[in-house]
Amino acid sequence: MRDAFQHRPSLKSLLASGDYHGPVAQGEYFNLMALSAQLKRCREQANLSLADISRITGIDRAAISRLENGLVENPTVYTLGRLARAVGKTLSFQLTDDGTT
Repeated sequence: MRDAFQHRPSLKSLLASGDYHGPVAQGEYFNLMALSAQLKRCREQANLSLADISRITGIDRAAISRLENGLVENPTVYTLGRLARAVGKTLSFQLTDDGTT
């Protein structure tokens, strides 16, 4: 089983498999980084530890830490919502112009 995870697929094979959809746009990445930092600030302001948030959400403490530090490039909306609720916030979305029109 270990051997199956040691193989690094080529870009061509990733594209063919449908598991790769191209790079994350820089603006989207910065927005996610800002949201991740905001979640961390809210947690700290609420005097909650990673262990507290883990207990509240059921999300692994290490996974929360990775997300707060911008190491998760594509968290689910469900995960972000759970973390927001754990610090007394609501996750909301807003459409803005992308500057191309």
